[in-house]
Amino acid sequence: MKLKVALLTLAAVATTGQVPNAAQGVALSVAVPASSRSLVSVQAVMLPYAINRELFSKHIADNYAVVVVNVGNHSHDAALVMQGLYLDYSKWALSGSAGRSGSLGTLPGQVSSVEYRIVRGELEERDAKSVRNWIVRTLEFAGSVAGGTTFAYGALSSIPKYISMANGVGIPGFQKLWPDPLITRLNRISDFGYRVNRVVPRESSDVMIAFFPIDRFLTPKLKTLFIRQPALFFNTGLALMDPNPEMTAILERVSGQTLAQLTAQIPAMMACASATERTQESNKAACDRSATLREMVKSTSLNSIEVVIDGNLMLDLAAVPPSMDALTFQDQAGRAAYWSVAGAEKGIVVLGRFLDGAHVLIEPASAGIEWVGSDLASSERLSGKLRFTKPVQAGQQLSIKVVKDTKEGQSMLSAPVLYTVEYLPTPIEDHKVH
Repeated sequence: MKLKVALLTLAAVATTGQVPNAAQGVALSVAVPASSRSLVSVQAVMLPYAINRELFSKHIADNYAVVVVNVGNHSHDAALVMQGLYLDYSKWALSGSAGRSGSLGTLPGQVSSVEYRIVRGELEERDAKSVRNWIVRTLEFAGSVAGGTTFAYGALSSIPKYISMANGVGIPGFQKLWPDPLITRLNRISDFGYRVNRVVPRESSDVMIAFFPIDRFLTPKLKTLFIRQPALFFNTGLALMDPNPEMTAILERVSGQTLAQLTAQIPAMMACASATERTQESNKAACDRSATLREMVKSTSLNSIEVVIDGNLMLDLAAVPPSMDALTFQDQAGRAAYWSVAGAEKGIVVLGRFLDGAHVLIEPASAGIEWVGSDLASSERLSGKLRFTKPVQAGQQLSIKVVKDTKEGQSMLSAPVLYTVEYLPTPIEDHKVH
């Protein structure tokens, strides 16, 4: 069974580490990953019938192909929101699908996993009809009827005592001897069953169980064979090694050859499979002789089915470093007064991205410029006040950064903007980073 990750989209972008120079007007560059598939890994395994029966009940095992999917999110910044999980068997020779369409609806050869609430509700309905619960309810009914007729027995009769023992000891003891696993199975489905909008945190992984209705893609006879011997469907050539009358009959109809003809091609198929690039040419004859068998095994095997997940990588803005696009020093008195007058609070406005909860840091500390507080802080705009403890000399070079503190107590810094202080007689002008 192949694995596949559907196209994932990023809800936001992350900035690169390029250092812009404000004096030269270098713009901040933004990096958008060309593909997010490398950020997500998927492994899957289909559980056999015996395990499904123990974990989820006989009814679930009889009607669902249960696949355990392990989804890993390797992104450093984004959480993965699961929006779909399905089987794509359009490449399976027995799928009956001529290919995919471009519609937005259900695609040919696509079987979606049943949501956990459906499976849970189905199990609750079937549990009341189980043999165990029928026996318990019958005993309880009989005990209730017998208890209601004790008045008909004489005072010296021991029958009421026996009825009381059966109701008070026998039935509870039987329930302990044959416990009802319903609650455990329901909790297992709720904990691991596939659910929409399930979130896999960044740099983490999660295990979920998908339930695919077998009746959706297998006929009753094939379904029975699939439940008993699922390995034959993943490697149909095993039916020739360990003959199974039902499967070999299917292979003969699919290939158009007899069992003896197919079995005779096994040595040639093994020789072709073990051929390397150097020996491929010498084993070309073996590959040609086993072409029918190899194509039949390839086309009928369930290994051509793909497990597909669909979802979005959503950035946690609190965990994304801030970035600056433009900054403005605000003072109506002029540039000289802005830098040379100490003790006053001067305005500054930063335009950029991911500025929520950020503040401005100006280095070196010996310049005497401190951040007082913000007047407005949004994702794209940060405005606040700077306090000058002493005049800033003309020609002083400053490194201006935006800093954001995370919940873990770490500080994330934007790329620095280098600025040289100059006193000019012209009014203050907006200083653009780009």
